[in-house]
Amino acid sequence: MPDMKKYQLEMFRGLPILVIGDLMLDKFIQGKVERMSPESGVPVLTWDIELLTPGGAANVAVNIKQLKGTPLLHGIVGNDFSGKQLIQELNEAYQIDTDRILNSPWRITTEKCRFFDKKKPLMRYDRETIIALDGEEWEHFQKLLFKKRKFAPKPIAAILQDYNKGIFHQDSIPTFMELLNKQNILLAVDPKINDFFSYKDVYLFKPNLKEVSHALKKEVKPQIKDLNEAAKYIFDQIHYKNLLITLGEKGIYFNDGRQSGIIPALKIDMVDVSGAGDTVIAAALMALLSDFSLEDAAYIANAAGGIACTKPFVQPVNLDELQYYLDSLELLK
Repeated sequence: MPDMKKYQLEMFRGLPILVIGDLMLDKFIQGKVERMSPESGVPVLTWDIELLTPGGAANVAVNIKQLKGTPLLHGIVGNDFSGKQLIQELNEAYQIDTDRILNSPWRITTEKCRFFDKKKPLMRYDRETIIALDGEEWEHFQKLLFKKRKFAPKPIAAILQDYNKGIFHQDSIPTFMELLNKQNILLAVDPKINDFFSYKDVYLFKPNLKEVSHALKKEVKPQIKDLNEAAKYIFDQIHYKNLLITLGEKGIYFNDGRQSGIIPALKIDMVDVSGAGDTVIAAALMALLSDFSLEDAAYIANAAGGIACTKPFVQPVNLDELQYYLDSLELLK
């Protein structure tokens, strides 16, 4: 019989994790197309359902909350209706404190809206301001981040969740890292292409395969030889402690300098991959903070990301369903 106690996740409860990054409001509009517009010959979508959900770094925080951790979310929204909707969703649907979120007059809230004909994707529109965090806005952001709060727990780790919307850039990244390192806060990074090698000495680095290939300026295949070579190159640039590379349908690659390998993707009925990467970094960091090895953390995160892909739209994974799924996987071994 397998060891059913191996992947017990009770240590996830209460883990205080700071999440800094680009906040988004994800909208999903589902309906049906039964005719074409006579004016332009485009499909006419008859609206049935509209779903609003936190996206980007906000989705990371939601996943931490659903995995029974304590997310401390820090980001920026615009002074607009979408920003109010996002704050309301975080407060009312997930009971996540939003007093660290800056309401900025210099930008609009990033909003992604996806349209579906029943389950078939039709199109997506993005509404956003992509400007570097700088000047007065940067000053307000730093003050809000390190404002003393009587009853807030001190974070033991921080996730820097970059979507290339302006919070992280060559000037801000070193400052973030210096300020957080001074407080002995472990750093986990989900990078994007623009500033891939700007992060240094991080506890957990989690790019995807496409980002790795772009950063190395060559195709990196989802094979252990290619991935080990890529891992060494990345280590020489940023000196990570733990590396995870998500490989899509091939699973997750892990490397801690002593051991490396690939955790195969789960055999699942995939519904929607949106937001799965947010789930992966939340689960992986929480597992590492709970004293799991990197290989076990990759296994747990792989399961969490797989569960996220079985859900329509952007939906978090909760602790009970992840624990049940891990127990089921162990029974099948």
